[in-house]
Amino acid sequence: MAGAAFAHTNGYDHAISAYFASLEQSEDLGNEHSIVGSKVQSLRYGENPHQPAAWYQTGTVASGWASAIKLQGKELSYNNLVDLEAARRIITEFDAKEPAAAVLKHTNPCGAAVASTLAEAYEKAFNADNISAFGGIVALNQPIDAQTAKALTKTFLECVVAPGCDDAAKEILQAKSKLRILVLPDLITGQPETIKAIAGGFLIQKSDDKVEDPDDWQIVTEKKPTPEQIAEMLFAQKLVKHVKSNAI
Repeated sequence: MAGAAFAHTNGYDHAISAYFASLEQSEDLGNEHSIVGSKVQSLRYGENPHQPAAWYQTGTVASGWASAIKLQGKELSYNNLVDLEAARRIITEFDAKEPAAAVLKHTNPCGAAVASTLAEAYEKAFNADNISAFGGIVALNQPIDAQTAKALTKTFLECVVAPGCDDAAKEILQAKSKLRILVLPDLITGQPETIKAIAGGFLIQKSDDKVEDPDDWQIVTEKKPTPEQIAEMLFAQKLVKHVKSNAI
């Protein structure tokens, strides 16, 4: 019981420390850094069946994935959550005013597109590599409508995340009862930094939230790109930023 009490007060002290740290608008990282979380749920296993795993949330108020609404489907796994976070980060690169879709496999995009409708954006993203899309994760930047729902049910997918889902779409998606459908109204939510564990400690870096502006680009060749080519390059920049290896 003493251990439980110290764990509780440790979280309280961390919340106070984090608040004061947030008042300092500095690009420098502090000399001390601690991570405190409360368990959301135990997971069946981690990346592999022999690895125990659990899901924790930071803060006392549910935010991010802990605040997402699961409309249907099986329980989320460790790998699901890792892939969903990668999908969330990619889809937030696109303005919600323009329908966009991304299909991921093992945290890397195997297809992404923007279009005049959400259904068209998904179809284009899916067809970029429809073989890899099988069993993938889909992220959409607008609420799922009936037409998009019909397209989503045509193949096997693990998870779909979107900021909303209308009633007609919910009814259509029920045909795929094992498909995990998550509604995360605030897709932009996230941590201001990324943390990676290494032997004996961890590394921290500020999140790569820079927004590319083509007006700042320097064109050094004699042949100048067309506005359409500039738009394509900007689209590509948004994606390769999130690819874990060589990007084409």
